[in-house]
Amino acid sequence: MTSEKESQQQKIASSQSIPQEILIAEFNYARETAAQAMDDRHKMVNFFLIIVGILANAIGLILFSEKKNVFFESVMVQKVGVGIILLLVFLIGLLYLLKLVHLRMAWFESALCMNQVKDYYDERFPQANLKKKAFRWTRQTLISQDISKLTTIFGLSALLIICIDSCAFLGFLLCCMSLDRVLLSIGFFAVVLLLQVAYYKLALSEKRLPK
Repeated sequence: MTSEKESQQQKIASSQSIPQEILIAEFNYARETAAQAMDDRHKMVNFFLIIVGILANAIGLILFSEKKNVFFESVMVQKVGVGIILLLVFLIGLLYLLKLVHLRMAWFESALCMNQVKDYYDERFPQANLKKKAFRWTRQTLISQDISKLTTIFGLSALLIICIDSCAFLGFLLCCMSLDRVLLSIGFFAVVLLLQVAYYKLALSEKRLPK
């Protein structure tokens, strides 16, 4: 009789531990995806800088190499070649900026999931007062923050990409336009830079993020 009661208690305990195991697994998965988003951001910026360095080296070879290819002896051909490379840098920068925004959204989703699990435990055990005594970060503190700020790690990475690809776009315009249109090229440069900053801010604005 005693053994039957013990077995029943073990079954009850095991059945009660299943939700806890699921929540732990959910929390760990969200933590891993958040860390992966940060790691992908770091790798992505490094790859972008490597690509820019390779293409900048190609521009140097076209303009300043002592042993120039016969094809690049003409000044016009040099300008076209440099312009194409700079345009390529600009387009790659735009693609990397889009990816960075998606990584920021993925991080936010993962952080939201982790804080939702913590909120569940706070509601399940109100007597422990976990939000005040244990949890420094909660769902409310996460949502109240502006994740589109340019002073964060993601924001500074976005600014780096925006500045580089905008300068590449300016160089492309200077290759295409005559010297008397430098001010116009600078104006286009400023517009492109501000549009990219505005896109980053709007894509990560509070209205577009899940609650």
